[in-house]
Amino acid sequence: MPENTKIIIPLEFLGTNSDEVCGFSLPFKQGVVANSEYIHLLDRTGQPLPLSVKVLTVWPDGSYKNVLFFCFQASASRHNTYSLIVDTDIKKLSADKKFNPVEKIAGIEGIWRLNEISLTTASGDKPVAIFTDKQIETDALSKNFNFQGELKTHLVEPLKISVKGKSFFYNGLTELEVSIVNPNPAEHDNGLWDLGDAGAIELASFDISFQLLQQGNHRLQVNEQANIADGENKNAQFELPEGRLEQYASGGENWQSPVHLNKYRQINYKKNGFAVFAGNNLVKTGKRAGFNVQIGDGFNLTMAQFWQNFPAAVELSEGLIKCQFFKQLASAQYEILQGGEQKTFKFSIYPKHQNASITYFNSKQVLGEHTSEWIDESGILLPTSLPLSPVEQLIQLGINGEQNFFNKREVLDEYGWRNFGELYADHEARGYQGNDIFVSHYNNQYDPIYGFLRQWLRSGEMAWLTLAQDLAQHVKDIDIYHTINDKSEYNQGLFWHTDHYLPAETATHRTYSKYHTQGAYMDHAGGGGPGGQHCYTSGLAEHYLLTGNIESKQTVLALAAWIEAIYDGCGGILEWILALKQSKQAGRKNLFNGHYPLDRGTGNLINAYLDAYLVSSDLQYLQKAAMVIRQTIHPAESVDERQLSDVENHWFYTVLLQAVGRFLYIKTKNCAQDSDFYYARDALLNYAQWMLVHETPYLDKPDILEYPNHTWTGQEMRKVQVFVWAALYADNLDLRSHCWQKALSFSQRIAADLAQTTETQDTRILALLMQNHGFVEYFEQNEFPPISKPRQTYAIKKWSKAVSGRYVVSEFWHRLKKLSIKREVHWLAKRSSKIEKILKKARIV
Repeated sequence: MPENTKIIIPLEFLGTNSDEVCGFSLPFKQGVVANSEYIHLLDRTGQPLPLSVKVLTVWPDGSYKNVLFFCFQASASRHNTYSLIVDTDIKKLSADKKFNPVEKIAGIEGIWRLNEISLTTASGDKPVAIFTDKQIETDALSKNFNFQGELKTHLVEPLKISVKGKSFFYNGLTELEVSIVNPNPAEHDNGLWDLGDAGAIELASFDISFQLLQQGNHRLQVNEQANIADGENKNAQFELPEGRLEQYASGGENWQSPVHLNKYRQINYKKNGFAVFAGNNLVKTGKRAGFNVQIGDGFNLTMAQFWQNFPAAVELSEGLIKCQFFKQLASAQYEILQGGEQKTFKFSIYPKHQNASITYFNSKQVLGEHTSEWIDESGILLPTSLPLSPVEQLIQLGINGEQNFFNKREVLDEYGWRNFGELYADHEARGYQGNDIFVSHYNNQYDPIYGFLRQWLRSGEMAWLTLAQDLAQHVKDIDIYHTINDKSEYNQGLFWHTDHYLPAETATHRTYSKYHTQGAYMDHAGGGGPGGQHCYTSGLAEHYLLTGNIESKQTVLALAAWIEAIYDGCGGILEWILALKQSKQAGRKNLFNGHYPLDRGTGNLINAYLDAYLVSSDLQYLQKAAMVIRQTIHPAESVDERQLSDVENHWFYTVLLQAVGRFLYIKTKNCAQDSDFYYARDALLNYAQWMLVHETPYLDKPDILEYPNHTWTGQEMRKVQVFVWAALYADNLDLRSHCWQKALSFSQRIAADLAQTTETQDTRILALLMQNHGFVEYFEQNEFPPISKPRQTYAIKKWSKAVSGRYVVSEFWHRLKKLSIKREVHWLAKRSSKIEKILKKARIV
């Protein structure tokens, strides 16, 4: 870090009418600061304020890259301007004494405590959680706790329980997350994932109770929430000294949607809305309700999204708050937690008349007019300072249109503990002739988490952040396969969306059901599990960098390990022999030469490595990405031999090229323009030159497409991005000009075509636009950098026909040295149910 550095960053928080804890993340340029003691927050009078500094990532030189800050803003000072100071001459400032900590920290002593977490199974067992790992850390503003435990049931592996929270000293606000995980593998016979197999557990109730430690005037406040679908716009409240609130179903018009099928293929819920009881007396019914428990005169306890996570109940009685989930209230059958499934419930304990949660601001909101000079110049995030272009106006339909993402929840009734936060894959319902609701789940295809967060960064609209937070939690809980005891190519993976053109049935969010019709479309597989062609990590990486959510970071790293296992295996001999046999199949790594397929799966692998680097700062992930690029494309290969004009089978080569462009961007910002950089650049430019000659809009040739719809128009955005990357890294002005003009041409055509179709509001098209837009708009306002050095000369290589005996021998020897009999036996058992039964009888597995 340079000596005598002093940087002043003006900040502004648009406050509320109450005191609040503010959270915001800022990127720093390389070399600016490497010691948190040099970072200070001052108010407009120059007085220091308490500031929590959490370093999320660092640059290669060890200086801070992404930093998460928490501060406390009093309502009396809202709309004030603050200054974030980086000053190497001042190490520590004393905070203004007017910010006094509460005398007793909520949840740690004096006010409340987590009493018990327990489970009631369908068979009547009632295990209580036992915590074996308790960690507590403190920083300038808060105490952070992480407790890990388990619930023992009849399943082989006990259920895992996690309690994580953050308590702020300055006002007592506590945010608490409780997660329950079934780490047992699902059975998935024949690649089908219907509810209720041997790895699942049926639950009668999952109970979380809080003990109130002070006597006082505790009250249960029920908040009846407006049902927008019914045209309601007012919320109502009423209180009870003691009582019970039960939420049976969504309260929506489509509460008996087939999205709620149980394992017997029946709608599971028999009663809609909520009911409130005082003792045994029914005192109120309605559609949708949340709650606050008033703890004496000082604090409240509430749960985020109570009614959305039905069936659920909360009861206040004799100083004890009991929250019950998966509760069989008015249900036909017990709720089922599937093998590898997780669910998280979020609570907040907060001071009266203050915000119930941390208020997050994005960098654009706190920096205002200084955004571009700080964020875009830091080179960490892709462009956020974008004009409201025609494509941007189409994207706004996602929150403002008649078919916006919130209204789509009502169409499907995408509510309940397993469904909430998910997006309706409504494009799959086009052409459906039935009278019932066509259920199809989207499972984060094309990374709408990333798209939502980009929109929040661009506009500051909180609706985008809400969608991102809800979807991120759903994906981490439900769409990820939380087990390490299944096939390595499934463990910790992301499930595909619901199979094309088929309803979800009893597979819920796991793609393939035994009730699905076979041969539904060309090359229909009709079974399988998580796959590398469906791996999206950038949204979760961005979520971590913007909010510091550690589970999002951990999920990115787990997904990177999972997709690596899909292509490279886990080091076993038997898996390698099978992979050799299958290596010439489309979509698989060729183990005769080490080459990866030119498809979106390999693009996803590169992106996963890049995102793993972005959240961990571990340079080995960049090295892995470089290796994959070298073993997938070549700067001197004949692109014609790839047969990329066969659009149905090869359109997704653009996904890989986008990942290569992103690799170059990250390497450039790291000031690491080494041999890996120039190899990737030269290979990208080789493909870009082919695209300049051969690529035309997909729908200009509808006869070559199985389904010529406007999803193809959305996919054109990928070509735009590739052409912009090529223009950015071109080695001569002529190539830059041609690539830029091609990007402009495709961009204009996309906007014109999508403006004329109702398909624009479909989830899939909006996801594509949100993920890929913005590059043309950014460089229309900003100059390209100088032309880089000329391309190198490479030997011409017959890429697709290369065979390397040396590679085969080297790979076999590498695996042989790390031979594990236990790993080989486990691998074999997971691929043959007969062998698994024999090995279990012999007590080998």
